[in-house]
Amino acid sequence: MLLIPKEDIKNYPLSSKGKIAFNNKMLTRGADFSIERRKAAVAYCQESNDSGVFCILVEDKYQLTVWVESAENSSRSTNLPASTPDIPTPSFQFPEEKIDRLIMEMRDRVFGLEIKDRWYNLKIYPRCFIGSDAVKWLMKSQKLTKEEAIQVGQKLLESRIIHHVFDEHQFENGHFFYRFYIDEKY
Repeated sequence: MLLIPKEDIKNYPLSSKGKIAFNNKMLTRGADFSIERRKAAVAYCQESNDSGVFCILVEDKYQLTVWVESAENSSRSTNLPASTPDIPTPSFQFPEEKIDRLIMEMRDRVFGLEIKDRWYNLKIYPRCFIGSDAVKWLMKSQKLTKEEAIQVGQKLLESRIIHHVFDEHQFENGHFFYRFYIDEKY
């Protein structure tokens, strides 16, 4: 089992489906654990490794994330440990094949989200949007419920398509600034 700081994981290629290439293996995001549950995260990852599934722990200031070897890469059984207390079971799944189109629609200058430079506490945050605006936009444009819209936002965050400007929050329906990773270059 490897414990990697979040800053270091950004050096590894990320696919459009939210998988990372690490040491010739494709890894998918597994469970998230708060820092206070570090022992549980280590135990979870160790149990995965013991069952023949390669995994790593990625640590940032607020949480630990388990990344597990993708099923298509492994000839071994890829059953994750039975206990996954931090993974909610979503009742709604946004179709994977519609994500690219959704991103284009969200970024559309006329009909999409209002992506602009924003001020907060005398600091400017370039090219970002507000979480609650994204929820409203998803509800209206995609005909989703509020809960479904939040799940789609979280899926975009977990797939490393968007992120909180400080990487301190999951996707939330509130006045939080989020940015598309593609806009980090500007």
